[in-house]
This record gives sequence, C-alpha cells and structure tokens, in this order.
Amino acid sequence: MKLLKSYRRGFTLIELALVIATMSILFIVMFSVNFTVSKIAKKNVPISSTRSQAMLVLNLIQNSIRMAYFFPEIEKTVFYGKSNGNEGERADQLTLTCVSTGSPLAGGGIVKEVSFYRKDNSLYIREDQIVDDQPYVGGNHYKILEGVKSFQLSYSLNGVDWQDNWSSKSTRRIPRLVKIRIVVAINYKDKEELKTIKEETYETIAIPGYYLR
Repeated sequence: MKLLKSYRRGFTLIELALVIATMSILFIVMFSVNFTVSKIAKKNVPISSTRSQAMLVLNLIQNSIRMAYFFPEIEKTVFYGKSNGNEGERADQLTLTCVSTGSPLAGGGIVKEVSFYRKDNSLYIREDQIVDDQPYVGGNHYKILEGVKSFQLSYSLNGVDWQDNWSSKSTRRIPRLVKIRIVVAINYKDKEELKTIKEETYETIAIPGYYLR
C-alpha cells in the first residue's frame, strides 16, 4: 500500500514581490485620488458657502417684499426705494412695512419696519417692531451678507417700464414688481493656487404683497 504525501506550495519571492509592488501602486493611486478630492472640496467650501448665503439673502428680501403691508390711508405704512452709487457698484436702499411670518408668540404675524441696504461691501437688514413716522430711524441692524459689490433694486407697475426709485408717499401705491440684483465677490484659488476674486450675480423678481388695499 502506497502512502500519498501532500505538499503545500507557498509563494515564491518573485510572486511576493509582484503582489507588494501591485499593492503599493494601488495605495499610491488611492492616496492621490483622495488627496485631490480633499483639495478640491477644501477649495470649493468658501465658494459654496457664499453661494448658499447669497441665495438665502435673496430669498429673505423676496419674502419680505412679498409680505409688504400697505394701506394708503395709514401714513405709517411705507414703501421707499432709493438708488445710490454707480452702475455695477450700486448701494440701493429699501424700507417697507411688512408682516413677519411665524407664530405671534415668536414675534410673527405682526407688522414691522424692515430696511435693506449696502454698506462697506456688506448687506444689512434693519428690523424695527415699532412702526412710526420715522421709518429710517431705530430698530436693530444685522449684517446678512459680506463681499457685496453691488445691491440694485428696480421697480415697475407693468414689467416693461422700470425705475430706480420709489416713494409710496408720492405715488400712494406700491410697485407691482421689484427686481433684485446682488453682485457678490468671492475669493478663491485658481489652478496656479493664486488667490483671485470672482464676481457672481444673483437676480430675482419679487411680487408685493399679500397685505394691500
């Protein structure tokens, strides 16, 4: 009776060397891809953040105009738009009475004064819970967007003829359409890793308002 002997054959040195070399190449490729993706993501974070903030601010202004509260018989309800600056570097101002959204317990559902204006390359909002005959005075001021190169507003009754200024005191009415245009300067790095400034424009049209007579 013959006894069969079994032998377990291992890897040769050449095979081990090939496996190690292959794994090294894979690790290098994986590290390179991960580093590149991380670098791109890190580079785009400021841009994405600024874009998101600009869109939120645009939506805030649009909603405030949409909730405009105006009655010609009530002198304290106003809608004032004033243009400032040159083309491409506008610093317009808008002051209006509007109804704040939300629960009355949280300060919502009440009429307040709201202003939007550009100062020192930033966009601000002024909120005043007291509606009086001095709509530009008082209240709290908050910075809502930085790097604003231009803040431009235009007003129209028909969508064809636009004007840069509006006064509800003289017209006894508010515009049917408000065009909002914000130009934001964004700092980013190009392919040569040099810091440059990129300008982006955000535009929309607001339709005032739910609370009119």
